[in-house]
Amino acid sequence: MTEHTDDPQAGGSQATAQVGPWLVTYIWADDAAQGGPMELSIKPAPGADPAELARGITTSTLRAIPLAQAIEGRKKLQTVNQQRHNFVLHTAIREIRRMVEEDPRPGSRGRPDLFYVMVAFAYAIQALRSKSPVIALAQAADADRRTAENWIRLARERGTLSPPTPGMPGGTWTPKAEQALADYVAQPKEDEGTN
Repeated sequence: MTEHTDDPQAGGSQATAQVGPWLVTYIWADDAAQGGPMELSIKPAPGADPAELARGITTSTLRAIPLAQAIEGRKKLQTVNQQRHNFVLHTAIREIRRMVEEDPRPGSRGRPDLFYVMVAFAYAIQALRSKSPVIALAQAADADRRTAENWIRLARERGTLSPPTPGMPGGTWTPKAEQALADYVAQPKEDEGTN
């Protein structure tokens, strides 16, 4: 059986499978890449029989690597991640628009932390999809570019969005943002439970 782990924010994924006494790790460097992995490593599996390992990696071991299964599993995982990102992006943009509509000019009191959590998620997902994530965020939120840049700066200052890689747009949402989103999702909504 092949197990997949994924970090779409980091731009890659990996899968592992046990083939006899060997643990095979497949690594895709770019989450958008189609097809096979860019790296493959084969190491002794934990608790493997030393007598089986003594033969080393054989051509039979290499032929038994379930590469097609790993690629298919990764495609399914990419589909699930795409659906999750679509849902989170839609929700974040909807909440950003709602908060801006409710309070277009918050002045010195500023916007609530939840606003910057939503900015962090929307921007990080846009950074995975667009070469111009600031413009993509601004367009999606019906804001101008300077406003979106300010939201992103403030999201970083509040610790919900990581610094970008030097010279590159982007950043990732932080554990603080993940926790705030989980708390938000767990809250009962006003329209829930009414008939």
